[in-house]
Amino acid sequence: MIIGDTVKQSLVYVERGEVDAGFVFITDVNTATPDTIEIVSSVPVSETIYYPIAVVTSTQHPIESQIFVDLSREKKVAQYWSSMGSQFQNMILKMFNPPSTK
Repeated sequence: MIIGDTVKQSLVYVERGEVDAGFVFITDVNTATPDTIEIVSSVPVSETIYYPIAVVTSTQHPIESQIFVDLSREKKVAQYWSSMGSQFQNMILKMFNPPSTK
């Protein structure tokens, strides 16, 4: 068993034929070199996965970063990303606006 440091590294091991199988996200499979990956099983997800977004305090570009965050939260942008295909399924419309923890 080889454990990759990142999902991308695990995917590359499979693409190169260095391992027989790997466990990665479907969004990563969609970036693989064509005809190098075969999906043999998938794990159903019953809850939406949320990906937070924020400006880090150490950035050298705070204004640009905040503009990107603000733009990403726009409904039209989320709808556009969602329309781009299955790699964004269950992620885009809620990724920047997770439910309140109140």
